[in-house]
Amino acid sequence: MKAPAPPSRPMYQDVNYEKDQTCIPASLSSSSSSSSSSSSSLCEDSGATELLQKLTSSLWSLSNLTIDADGGDYVASSSIERHYYVTDHCYHALRSGLDMLLQGFEEQVLGATLPGLFLALLNTENSPSSRYTHMFFLHARSFCSPEHLLGTFEADYLSNERDEERDHLVKILCVWIQDYWDPARDASVLDHLATLVQTTFSQHACKSVSQLRSIVTWRIRSRDLHVSDTPLDIMEFSLRIQRQGVPQLPVVSRSLMSSIQSASTVWDVDVLSFDPVELARQITLYENALFCQINALELIYPADSGSDRDSDQSTRITARLSYVRAMTHMSTQLTNWISQCILREPAVKQRTQLLRFFILLGYASYEMQNYNLLMAVLGAIGSGNILRLKQTWTGLHARKIARFHHLSSVMEPTRNFFIYRTYLRQAQGPTLPFLGLILTDITFCKDGNPIRRAFPGRSTSMINLVRLHKLSKIMDNVRSFQKPFAITPVPEIQLFLQWIRDDGQSHSHSDYMAMSEEMYQRSLELEPRLTPKSAPTQARSPSSGRNLRSWLTLKSPYDVISSNTNGRDN
Repeated sequence: MKAPAPPSRPMYQDVNYEKDQTCIPASLSSSSSSSSSSSSSLCEDSGATELLQKLTSSLWSLSNLTIDADGGDYVASSSIERHYYVTDHCYHALRSGLDMLLQGFEEQVLGATLPGLFLALLNTENSPSSRYTHMFFLHARSFCSPEHLLGTFEADYLSNERDEERDHLVKILCVWIQDYWDPARDASVLDHLATLVQTTFSQHACKSVSQLRSIVTWRIRSRDLHVSDTPLDIMEFSLRIQRQGVPQLPVVSRSLMSSIQSASTVWDVDVLSFDPVELARQITLYENALFCQINALELIYPADSGSDRDSDQSTRITARLSYVRAMTHMSTQLTNWISQCILREPAVKQRTQLLRFFILLGYASYEMQNYNLLMAVLGAIGSGNILRLKQTWTGLHARKIARFHHLSSVMEPTRNFFIYRTYLRQAQGPTLPFLGLILTDITFCKDGNPIRRAFPGRSTSMINLVRLHKLSKIMDNVRSFQKPFAITPVPEIQLFLQWIRDDGQSHSHSDYMAMSEEMYQRSLELEPRLTPKSAPTQARSPSSGRNLRSWLTLKSPYDVISSNTNGRDN
């Protein structure tokens, strides 16, 4: 890729914002400079709101000054044509107070201009490790391009004359390149960035340039390496991250291990030979390894959805290696496998035993706080295809039925999953949340909070910081659950789970719909419909199959499609 020529001016042509044509009284220069340094006590862990407030709190008085454009001693406004990062610190400070923020009644920052966001990011009072820095880079692609972002860093670096400020800017840049770099979307600026590091940045004695050079070199080597589409090695990953005490010894019989070793497909293995608790552990280990690999950029910017689709090879690689897609695919396959295990059995007694086994599997996942697996289990045994098998359910002990109802109530979707969210807030130790609900929360947050919004008293729209705050809160919640489980992997069971995953590797939407219809017809063959006169009256479970399946197949940015999504009556 040919490196783009260094811009003679900031790359702002693709961003529309108002150029402030006001004149600045020269008498404000000294007062602005002193007020700009009055909030130097900002702590490193300040949140975004606190940072933005402190950067501007000492400047709000300037907004009340009346500037007479017809007379007086003023600074020429021609420098404003170079945009907001002129070297005049007075202008920095004034734009901070006048243009940057829009505060609500509770002093929460509601909106900001793009120059204001950059001003806060590059201000020396903003630490590279602050919450605001991470929030900015997490959402930067929603309001500016990588070329725009790098152009701003370059222009601000050239406009600064102090090595201390330049070093601070390079440290901020390192956060983007190391922690928030997106190979699919940021690749267009990598060559130009390498040129800047070797030329412009190396001309000054900045301590952080060597660190930036190492990170950029690592990114270039990573780009040039062949990216394999081999799935994550669960065994290697689980052994590498075990740090939480001594895991429990696995409960696996010799007959099960030999059965898996001699089997060629997933249907050659007797499900009842598994210990339900151990199977729940191994599935949890598999799902947790995928969940711990999910990063915030993958959740907020799905590589294969909407406007993000393109033919670039790096984008296709990102989509192929999506851990979100891998995890949702595995959940769908588990749900289909459980349904088929029950429906493939012609004998009522055997179906009852299988139903009992999967209720125990769901309860084991509930006890180890794997709510993603719990929802996959409930999505199968709580579907209409299984719930309508009244003879099968009649053979269950009352305690097992009560346990099923309890599990269903935990994942009841009413009141926005209030009970489940309560369990999640009170969870202690490693926990695996329901990924489908995380994707739905992100979708609702993005749909309900546009990137830019109009505010009263403003002639132009501003970047909606409420959206950024809410999405950042969701991402913080996700990161808090990305902790490993202390589980010993069993190679044979992990191989069995790979068979389940690979069984639907090439399934399309229409394939899942056809599979759903086949399972429904199979359910009718096993236990035909009763006539209205002889049909017993039986209350449905707290979470009907329709409700559970509708939430299992929540519309997400990835359009995950599961089977058994029928809305038929029993």
